[in-house]
Amino acid sequence: AYKKLIEAFPQDTQYIEKYNFYKNRFNMAADCQFEAKRNNKKSLSNPSTYEDDLFGGYLTIDWVSPNEYIFQSSFKGKNAFGVEQKLVAKYRCTYNDGKTKIEQIYLKKALD
Repeated sequence: AYKKLIEAFPQDTQYIEKYNFYKNRFNMAADCQFEAKRNNKKSLSNPSTYEDDLFGGYLTIDWVSPNEYIFQSSFKGKNAFGVEQKLVAKYRCTYNDGKTKIEQIYLKKALD
């Protein structure tokens, strides 16, 4: 919506600031999810068996504040013995001074 407003009113700094704010937060959320997936895949003893399980009942997306985003999802993969496991990982992503910091809160086996 702000992008359309900027097109109509290119000199309005308030629209430009709001657009940049939401664009940065959208990019932070996307980066958080991408890095979470990458970290989840690396956590497996056999990364080639990684499979997203976004609709497995563990998906949580929560904006704690304008600068803090929580992302939790489940994924599947086989362990060193070839047994499939379902795991849940939760991440906290924070945006500060133009940079996104991503930290894993936990990684554990799913209950189902």
